[in-house]
Amino acid sequence: MKCFIKEEIRVLHGKAGKLNVYCACNSGAMDRNVLVVPNGYGLLFYCKELGKALSKHYSNVIIPELRGQGGSEGLLSIKGAAQDLKDIILYIYKQRDKKIDAIVHCSAAFYLFEIDDDDFWDKISKIILYGYLANPQKHLSRFKRKAKNYGIRIAKDLGDLTKYTVEMYDEIPVPLHIIHPLAGINALRANKNELDILGQNAKNLKIRIPSVSYEIENTSQKENISMIVDKYYCDIIESSE
Repeated sequence: MKCFIKEEIRVLHGKAGKLNVYCACNSGAMDRNVLVVPNGYGLLFYCKELGKALSKHYSNVIIPELRGQGGSEGLLSIKGAAQDLKDIILYIYKQRDKKIDAIVHCSAAFYLFEIDDDDFWDKISKIILYGYLANPQKHLSRFKRKAKNYGIRIAKDLGDLTKYTVEMYDEIPVPLHIIHPLAGINALRANKNELDILGQNAKNLKIRIPSVSYEIENTSQKENISMIVDKYYCDIIESSE
C-alpha cells in the first residue's frame, strides 16, 4: 500500500486561547497516535524531522506549539503548558478514540508532573522521554537566554524548578522509557552517575543510553533522528508497554 503523508497546521482552542498544532498523517501506517511534546523552545526544525520519522510507525503524529510558543497565544509556564497538554490529549482522543503514545523532550517532563488527572492518564499508553534533566535549576538561565532567540514568550512566574525530584519520574502512572544519550554538545547533559541515581530504586521506568544523539536545536538532523527512531524508539513503539 502506498503511503500518503499529509502535513498541516491545525488550530485548537485551549483554555489559554489559540494553540497551533503541526500534524503529519500517514494513511499507510499502523492506526495509532503519538503526541510529540517539545521542550520550552517549541516547534523547532528537529521536531518536524522527528514527526516525519515517526509517521512510518503512526498514522497520526501531533506536535503542538504550547502557549507562548510560535503562533500559539498566551505566555509559557509549566502549569500552563500542563493544561495545554490536557486540552490537546482530549482533542486527539475525541478525534481518534484510541490511546496515545507520548514522546517528551527533556524539560517537558515537568509539565507531566503537574498533571494529577486520571482522565488524562487513562488516555496515555506509554511515554518515551528523550533527555533527562538531572539539574533543572542549572538549565534555567540557559533556557531563558535561548528562548528569547526563538521568540518564546515566558510568563513572569514560569514555575518553581526546584520542586521536581528524581522520585517524580518513577511516580508517572504509565510506562516510562527514558532514552538519554551521553554523547552531545550540551555540557549540562546528565552524566552516567546521575542516570544511575535515577534508576536505583525505580520500579516503573526503563533507561537506555544511545551512543549517538540528536540535539534539541533548530536544525533538522535527519540522519541522527532516523537512526534513533529506528534503533531505540521502534521496539518500544511496537511493545504493549
